[in-house]
Amino acid sequence: MNTWVRTIIAVIIFGAVAAGSTSVSIWRFNEAKQERIAVEESDEITVDSVYDDRIRSGLDPNYDPATYQDLAKDLESDPIHVDDYLAFDVDDEGLEAIRGELEGLDVPIYVAFINHTQLDDTDANLDLKAARIAHELDSDGATVLVVSPFGQSIGSKEVERDIRQRPEPGPDDTLTTTGLAWVQALKNAQPQKLEAAEPLVAEDNSDDSHELSYSPVSAISGAIFGLVVGGVIALIGVAGWGYWRREREGLTSGANIRSVNHRNRRK
Repeated sequence: MNTWVRTIIAVIIFGAVAAGSTSVSIWRFNEAKQERIAVEESDEITVDSVYDDRIRSGLDPNYDPATYQDLAKDLESDPIHVDDYLAFDVDDEGLEAIRGELEGLDVPIYVAFINHTQLDDTDANLDLKAARIAHELDSDGATVLVVSPFGQSIGSKEVERDIRQRPEPGPDDTLTTTGLAWVQALKNAQPQKLEAAEPLVAEDNSDDSHELSYSPVSAISGAIFGLVVGGVIALIGVAGWGYWRREREGLTSGANIRSVNHRNRRK
């Protein structure tokens, strides 16, 4: 088998596997897309995880405001709220330092030390939690600082404080030292009128399954995979074809030699 024949066979195998890989990739994408659309359009509730039934509760416009109303009342009676889960993560000296910073402000600042998880009704969205607390305050204007072990956020009612440089907690900072740094930064920021009320419901950024499309990246990935696999199969195929041809030619040559020897012995 000459070089041209080997090259043609290799190209055919190479192209067939590459095209087949891309076709299978597109087919699997379309199949998954149709399954996703069918699930979204059905009324069946599917829970694959203990989190799935609440993970999008931050999108619910009919959320129960009772928890935030209770928090707002607590803050208006005492500008610092510490929930029971964080009672051992704050210290009295730090809380007193924060309390001293909060006294005598024309526009009040409230501080809530709150633990949060993915199971709460904001899906652990601290911005949403701070905004909902601020919304329930009776004050004409106020700022709510929410401090948790996982981050900090600010909620505003009618006024906002633009912090130019937000405090960055260090690895050894406690919740109270972090809260104190944020309160000091907020005090140094001049209150401005809030142009628009903060959203109380999370924005739904999920994609519409009907609009999903096979991305160029997926197409390139499928083609590359096909090219790699096709190249390997082409090399193995050409090598195997050549080995089979050589073995066949060897058997034929051996048979011819035995036939000649047999005729010579008869003579």
